Amino acid sequence: MTRTEEWILNLLGQITSYPDDLKIDRTTDNLGVLLTLTSNPLDAGLVIGRNGDVIKSIRVLARLIGKNDSERINIVYQDPAEHYKKSQV
Repeated sequence: MTRTEEWILNLLGQITSYPDDLKIDRTTDNLGVLLTLTSNPLDAGLVIGRNGDVIKSIRVLARLIGKNDSERINIVYQDPAEHYKKSQV
């Protein structure tokens, strides 16, 4: 787990009700690093924030941390309801 991923999980673990359900999948390609973030469906509003402000701020700060590690970081927040449905099958 990279420093960026640890930071994201630590930060979101502080504000979510179900921090154990947070998960980050990492994919690397020629465009950089894609981090796909999933959470418990009940925490979606806390992770996204009003008008998406929380996830936008996390993206900006994660890019800065990644830049120090010479990585181009992009974050996608996966719809937790869809992820939860797939895992229950």
